[in-house]
Amino acid sequence: MGYELSKDEMAIILKPMYDDAGELMSFRTGLAIGGSVGDNETEGQLMMDAALSMAAVLMYIQEYHDFEDVLDEYKAGMLQQMYPEKWAEAEAEVEADEQEAKEAYSGNVVDFNIWTKTQGNA
Repeated sequence: MGYELSKDEMAIILKPMYDDAGELMSFRTGLAIGGSVGDNETEGQLMMDAALSMAAVLMYIQEYHDFEDVLDEYKAGMLQQMYPEKWAEAEAEVEADEQEAKEAYSGNVVDFNIWTKTQGNA
């Protein structure tokens, strides 16, 4: 059973698109509009603008790949707010992995700076 929009709601719909081999190719976007969204013109315009902006981001990223890096920061912040405990667990795991890697390579890593004296290829 799917979600049923109330009269004052608007939703962005994402539909996966597959090639003949069954591989995911892209997503088709659409909007579902509740029955009374257009009753208040200002509300309807604001909701339509927000929904179109969200859907347009998918197309924009395809053309401007650097924007995805910026967007990832915002998505990470949203995920951190939505799932604070899971976020903390994931951060702790990443830090533990980084510490483990640092300890594993600590004997093999030499830090060079401008005053380091070397011979041969360094």
